Amino acid sequence: MSAPYDRLRPFPARLVDKRALAGTGSARPTLHIALSIEGAGFDYQPGDVVALYARNEPAAIEAVLTRLGLDGEEPVTLGTDALTLRQALGERLSIGCPSLRLLRAALEQITDEDEAIALEDLCDDDATLDAYLAERDLLDFLDEHPTVSFTAEALGALLPALPPRTFSIASSPRVHPHEVHLTVGLVAWERAGRARKGVASAQLERMQLGETLPLYFTASRHFRLPEDAQAPLVCIGPGTGVAPFRGFLQDRAATGGGPIWLLFGAQTRAHDFYYAEELLDHARMGTLGRLDLAFSRDQPERIYVQQRLREAKDELWQWLERGAYVYVCGDASKMAPDVERALVEIVGSQGRDGAVYLAGLKAAGRYRRDVY
Repeated sequence: MSAPYDRLRPFPARLVDKRALAGTGSARPTLHIALSIEGAGFDYQPGDVVALYARNEPAAIEAVLTRLGLDGEEPVTLGTDALTLRQALGERLSIGCPSLRLLRAALEQITDEDEAIALEDLCDDDATLDAYLAERDLLDFLDEHPTVSFTAEALGALLPALPPRTFSIASSPRVHPHEVHLTVGLVAWERAGRARKGVASAQLERMQLGETLPLYFTASRHFRLPEDAQAPLVCIGPGTGVAPFRGFLQDRAATGGGPIWLLFGAQTRAHDFYYAEELLDHARMGTLGRLDLAFSRDQPERIYVQQRLREAKDELWQWLERGAYVYVCGDASKMAPDVERALVEIVGSQGRDGAVYLAGLKAAGRYRRDVY
């Protein structure tokens, strides 16, 4: 029977566990989150993704309302739903980067000729516009254009929908049949003298046990466990990229499947070794056939997971030749390309064409990536 809950009708999952994974000295605060999905009827597998309908931070909403001189109780209609403006800004509308429609609507209010020309030129240059919007939220734009204002009704029409935030699932339903676990790095930065936070991680940080958050699941068939339960796995997941591999380990421990080789990296062992006790237990039990760690700041020279791969090149080649699947999860901008280059070099050191060999793994479904 299919689940009655989906993207258009998300399930209100209840927060049942939240704990810090990183120590107080960590530069990257990270949380373990457990949400109850009992009664949802979801059928998910390790490697799948959960999408959360997070809410905007209350302080950010109040700052926008104050700037516009609105009290938040103004009525807004979104589709067939009647809400107050505060509800709409909290749950339905994005106050992140402003939309092009909003910028063009602002143009109609600007009387200063130079300001109008600059904004019009910005709207007509896609590359410049993208760079501009990537660094600004709605409040930034309003502060930069103090004569611009919008009614509640206009905001409802001009602001884009608040998108769901997706996370790799860090659990197996074989072990936690009524829960879904997440590994969440807290996103925070400062710009123009104002502190900013990621929408989803900020809500999870401020949530109390028992509170609910709407969610739905997305199948990631390209990143699930192989059909052959005995196939060895090489899993490369630094930082929060370890999340799906925690689910893989739970699943294989429950079923007695083949071995997993995990390569995990972070800044320091003392503060950033996520799920350390669990991973070491899996190593003692044999579910983890091999565990390689790369803590980049624990020695003068920086060490990353791709270096650990190169150090173990002969054993890695043996795993590949035995039919191992390679999984990579985490940063798409630097880690994933660096890992791919290392794999090509390692295969080349065995007298094979690394690029051709890797292309063959991809075609066979034995090289799988979930990068972001």
